[in-house]
Amino acid sequence: MEGNAERRTPEELRKQVIAAALRLFADRGYAGTSVQDIADAVGASKQLVLYHFGSKAEIRQVVIESIAVRWKDLLPVLLDVATRDSDRLETALGKAQEFLRANPDALRFVLRDLISVDGEMMRLLQGLAGPWMRLTADSLDRARGTDDGAPRALARVQLVGVLLLALYAVFPPDEEAEDPALRGALYDEAATMIRRVLRGE
Repeated sequence: MEGNAERRTPEELRKQVIAAALRLFADRGYAGTSVQDIADAVGASKQLVLYHFGSKAEIRQVVIESIAVRWKDLLPVLLDVATRDSDRLETALGKAQEFLRANPDALRFVLRDLISVDGEMMRLLQGLAGPWMRLTADSLDRARGTDDGAPRALARVQLVGVLLLALYAVFPPDEEAEDPALRGALYDEAATMIRRVLRGE
């Protein structure tokens, strides 16, 4: 099996390691997954995986970055339109659901790791998302014609993230709802709450 790994290009192996690590971290948690588990999942040696990534912590960093890259175009739009265009907000929420439905491991990994004792996920997310969150907060304040100050505006943007994580944790987009009417009502209320939070109401 190692021979097959050696025939892959470094880029192919990296992609496979990232996908396998995301799946394993989502299922077992970061602490419950070893580099050997990841290597076994892609049919490579532990040494080969570590040659390309250096450490398990680096693998987690790359996995989080891969999630952030996929979200970077969607989330600023979601936050920006909330104060100005209800129809576009519904569209953006729909796209968020589509993304999570297509990438269920991403949500499970983030939720699981956010409550881990080391707090590393939160630090990494703040480092990756912090700049655009601050820009979005500034943009929202300008759109409202107010200057609440950076802490209050940023708090509103972060609260939206918490609302979305809570919503998707209760009714994951990749699963069929037992009560479709309740799911629809929850998503409608979440959209209303997001608009109010970002408007500072």
